[in-house]
Amino acid sequence: MRQTKWFGLKLLAVMVLGMVSAGCSCTPEMEARDVAISLDGSLRDSTGKLKSVQVDIIAVNSGELERWKQEALDVYWRPGGSNLALAQDKVVMKFDAIENVPAKTLSIKDPCWAGWTAKNAMDLVIIANIPGFKGGAGGMADSRRLVLTLDRCRWTSTTEPIKVLVSSAGVVAQTQPKPEKK
Repeated sequence: MRQTKWFGLKLLAVMVLGMVSAGCSCTPEMEARDVAISLDGSLRDSTGKLKSVQVDIIAVNSGELERWKQEALDVYWRPGGSNLALAQDKVVMKFDAIENVPAKTLSIKDPCWAGWTAKNAMDLVIIANIPGFKGGAGGMADSRRLVLTLDRCRWTSTTEPIKVLVSSAGVVAQTQPKPEKK
């Protein structure tokens, strides 16, 4: 009886070590997150008031992603210039001198997440209309555009918000996903 018990414990230890060395697998799945958008000081005028900035947040699935990556942002922001700008399922954040609030959060509880989940969105596209920024490079080289994964497997913590900073130079992620496994 004692030998069987020890054999069972040894077998369990070997199995646990095998799982740890192989790494636990994670099934890719979209995870809704708080998304915190902040403007830095470069987007204030000489009196300290915020300049008018619009940030569009769109969750996209694999069939939509390439169009959003390639969209010319000067065309996107031009009135009547882009069909993508008319997307109904985007979240629009407007920052201006009247509110003078430099940070806003798209809540994990916002109803947009239900629609984005239903369409199997796995990436978040964040596009900013930055005053004075014109003629950005095409595609993903345009720093007014940021694409982040929503895959829960790629984030260290799914409870922490995704933090994004918008400046006169473009949009950057302050929290980064883990690199994609190949």
